[in-house]
Amino acid sequence: MLTTVQTDKLTHFFTILDHNRNGVLQKDDFVGIAENLCAASGIREGSKEYNNVLLRSEILFQQFLRDLNKNDARITLDEWIDYFDRFVISRSDFTHLKFYIKLTAKYIFDLFDQNEDGRISIDEYLDMFAVYRIDCKYSAKSFLRLDTNRDEYISKGELLKAVFEFFVSDDPEAHGNWIFGDWKVEHPIYNQ
Repeated sequence: MLTTVQTDKLTHFFTILDHNRNGVLQKDDFVGIAENLCAASGIREGSKEYNNVLLRSEILFQQFLRDLNKNDARITLDEWIDYFDRFVISRSDFTHLKFYIKLTAKYIFDLFDQNEDGRISIDEYLDMFAVYRIDCKYSAKSFLRLDTNRDEYISKGELLKAVFEFFVSDDPEAHGNWIFGDWKVEHPIYNQ
């Protein structure tokens, strides 16, 4: 069973992915995020790289739909929370959870390690905040919380640990909780 902390973090993540802020996740949300990423990275519309970024985002959304066993292409917040509660967090074998965490960490890392040096710099991390339209006032604190070895970069290992903490930990002080900024921020659209 999800704790209040876990539910709040998942709601925060849902809000970030809900690019058009209409209260449901749809393909357009993932396409919008991919287009922001391309713009932030200087990837020209119509290029092979542009199309690959859009395709990866669409595949991620399709994976969510398959995992949720959805026939329509909309995911509500309740379905999102229920999915994580029943199929990701609460499974005793952790197989699906490990798969999802690795998939998410790889997706984030590959998108934001723009110079492909195997680590995410503060500038690349700031780009992530811009792409996902996360309030940048939390970016420095978030980066510092994730850079656990204080080398001024986020390694693949640090990101994987952060993603695991974000999805699994019910400790409100866990460093990984900050991967997408301040998860405690209220999201009025979902407090109706």
